[in-house]
Amino acid sequence: MHDADNDFSLDYPSTWGVSNSTYTTYMCTSSVTPQFPNSSRCYQNEIKTIGPFDFNSYGTMKNAVHLITFTSPDGKEKVVAFISYFLDNLPGTSAIDPNLDWIGSEVSSDYPDIGRSQVGDFHYTPTGSRIYSSYTLKTPVTSAEYPLAYSLNYYVTYRHFYRFAFISDDPTIHEYNDLRTYIISSIKLNDIS
Repeated sequence: MHDADNDFSLDYPSTWGVSNSTYTTYMCTSSVTPQFPNSSRCYQNEIKTIGPFDFNSYGTMKNAVHLITFTSPDGKEKVVAFISYFLDNLPGTSAIDPNLDWIGSEVSSDYPDIGRSQVGDFHYTPTGSRIYSSYTLKTPVTSAEYPLAYSLNYYVTYRHFYRFAFISDDPTIHEYNDLRTYIISSIKLNDIS
């Protein structure tokens, strides 16, 4: 199947379901402690129900986020598109650089008990008007964190911060590499270059 809207398009298996929604980011400070100096623990519910994204509100982006979820029939695998919009007249590539240090920080923030040591398969390609990076994270089987495994692709463009997560309830995410490659490689972004 093929799904297209004003932000992007991608191909996905015909048996999968699709849902669209909007999420409004917010600044959460209620759980800031010396042990967790950032506010990521505020967003545990969102991470469990939506995916491994940064739900915090930032001054460089609009608060409304476009969410599209593609789910397998058994619900064990899904692809979630989490699309943020940069403020008008702010080129996105000058606001975010998803390099390995930045990604390590994000993972440590979302999963403080796991940390950046579980980040693997990292790729980074800055091309001037677009920046692309990706990585895979597999949590230890003993971890209480969700999801057990995911692969996250970032695309930073002039107007958008695109995040696509391939999420699996199975820690052997590598068994789904062909499916993940089929879906992720079909992504076409709709933004100015």
